[in-house]
Amino acid sequence: MAWVGVIAIVGLILCGLDALRDRYRARHDDDPDDAEDADRPWYRRRWVMLAAAATVLLLVLIVAVVVLLGGSSTPTKVVVAPTSSTTSTSTTTPARGRPPQQVHVEVINSSAVAKAAATKGLALSGVGYTVVGTGNGAVRQGSIVECKTGFESEATALAMAVGPGTLVQPFPTPAPPGSTAADCVVVLGT
Repeated sequence: MAWVGVIAIVGLILCGLDALRDRYRARHDDDPDDAEDADRPWYRRRWVMLAAAATVLLLVLIVAVVVLLGGSSTPTKVVVAPTSSTTSTSTTTPARGRPPQQVHVEVINSSAVAKAAATKGLALSGVGYTVVGTGNGAVRQGSIVECKTGFESEATALAMAVGPGTLVQPFPTPAPPGSTAADCVVVLGT
């Protein structure tokens, strides 16, 4: 939708340049350069070509900035504050995303604690996530949440549900075995 605005602004600029040129031409009828330009078709005039080149360069610059600053593939650490015994009311709103019921999660136990994936799967089901499977993996340090593209805000919410210190990372390639039905994979570490 933003591109429509950019195109409209470029059109307005070109119309404005055309109006300025006509006004200049009306004041300077005796200029020989104007007589030469009047015989050329509009797309062959120098000012149109310069304006078009400047517009294209501006659009390329905008696209380059968006691509360069658009995203990061580095893992994001989500810090979750431990819960306290006092209750407090929070006025912050979470990032918009799918509700937990629409996020399919696979839980992998990489903590060397027996049945940790099943236990965490039950806890995540209790807060609304759809757990599509559990499994065991190689022992690793720290817990991570890996979600498919398009589930970035859901990954942050899921990491908060998993617990403090959980890292958010992009979905691995190749996908973990048994995760074809999962949108996100939770790997529980020690």
